[in-house]
Amino acid sequence: MEINAVLNTPSASAAVGGGIALLASLTTQLFASRQQAREREMALRREVYLPAAEAISRLQSLLFRLAAGEREEVLKEEGQAATLALARVYVVAGDRTIQALVSLSTSFQRSSFELLRARDERIELGEKP
Repeated sequence: MEINAVLNTPSASAAVGGGIALLASLTTQLFASRQQAREREMALRREVYLPAAEAISRLQSLLFRLAAGEREEVLKEEGQAATLALARVYVVAGDRTIQALVSLSTSFQRSSFELLRARDERIELGEKP
């Protein structure tokens, strides 16, 4: 039998059509799978980065309150909750974001210690905190 005769049979046409349908189906599934993975990643980022941004704002507020003389025991629990929200960023962040977060955390801790030290010095001098 000649090749042209084989290719012109209904079974050959059905096989080619089936192959095209299978290829289209696989392509669609691959695209949908990638889209779902992208959506899951974006949802995870929203769940992590939005609370982290709020935590940064709370930490800034805590510094102002500490500078205003509020007792550190009162602020400690709020600071720990904010720090936990920031720690979740490490799960989804890239290197540059992690470096920025480490820098932010270091600055916050340094500022907190400096404020506490300055307040203690004022207390030792008999000033009101």
